[in-house]
Amino acid sequence: MKTLILFMISVLLTTSVYAQETFGNRRQTQEQFDGIRLGARERERIRAMKDIVRGVDGKTLEQTIRDIENADDPQLELQIKEALAKTYADIVLQEKVVDQKQKEWLYSMITINMAYLQFGGSGDDSGNGLHRLIRNKLRDYLPPEVWTRPGFLQTIE
Repeated sequence: MKTLILFMISVLLTTSVYAQETFGNRRQTQEQFDGIRLGARERERIRAMKDIVRGVDGKTLEQTIRDIENADDPQLELQIKEALAKTYADIVLQEKVVDQKQKEWLYSMITINMAYLQFGGSGDDSGNGLHRLIRNKLRDYLPPEVWTRPGFLQTIE
């Protein structure tokens, strides 16, 4: 049941972000729509993050860069993606995950747990062992100020 709820939260997050992007009150020029160009340092961070999630994240490097550049807060988006990747790397190593399907499933569980946190999911250590492990690692890798940054916590409205 909890897995189903987390899956639904992930779907709602994706749908909410898409709806905001598509139907929001944004009146942007093409230049604004093209996003903020990232510097060499940020692009290197993205490359390093993409190396970690190679094989489980279906987006190309160029798509990921474009997504981050077009985010409302590119730095926040990059920090979230880095936390996902570092959490994934830690758990793969710690749990000795070698099967590709298990790696893909694990990465999906990590993204669902990030959505859970962003939608204000319980700050306690609720959930089974894996969810607890993932959430604790995500909290460790997210900078402390992220919790108060506009755009991190989401609502469905």
